Amino acid sequence: MTRRVLRQLWISRSRYLLTFLAIVMGVAFVNATLTLTDSIGAGDEATVEAGEAGIDAVIDAVP
Repeated sequence: MTRRVLRQLWISRSRYLLTFLAIVMGVAFVNATLTLTDSIGAGDEATVEAGEAGIDAVIDAVP
């Protein structure tokens, strides 16, 4: 049984290699998207905090 499985893996190695590559690329794209989203959010937060530096009070309109 083990020989048969190994033989089949060897015969269709390109198919398994391409499947493995697709999975790795998918995980990499998801990781990159989440990292980019987090970085953009942190940058926006830093920009807003820098713009509010030196402000002691904020008055909001009540609807």
